[in-house]
Amino acid sequence: MTTLRSRGEGRLGCIMWLLLAAVGILIAVKAVPVKLNDVEFGDYIEEQAQFSGRVSGDTLRNRILKKAKELDIPLEKKNLKVNKTTRRVEIECRYTITLDFGVYEYEWEFVHDIDRPIFII
Repeated sequence: MTTLRSRGEGRLGCIMWLLLAAVGILIAVKAVPVKLNDVEFGDYIEEQAQFSGRVSGDTLRNRILKKAKELDIPLEKKNLKVNKTTRRVEIECRYTITLDFGVYEYEWEFVHDIDRPIFII
């Protein structure tokens, strides 16, 4: 026989878990696309650094800024440093993306610091 006391047990726990899952999904929906764009951007910078033997530093800088714009990355020219010699290329860039969760804003800072030898192919 079921008593009144046992019929409502577990509902509060279920509601709390659903609320926690909803918060997790909200964070994932906001953060995952930003992180994926950053990973793609980092891979692009690495590739450009390794195979930049025949391009100037200005061309390399312009390519990186163009890719950042394509990926909706708020990289400003002043936050991108490109130092290219005949043997090495150094690229440093930093940018911040604000994730707005309605009641809280998170400033997510990204830094890419690359120092690679140049391969001429």
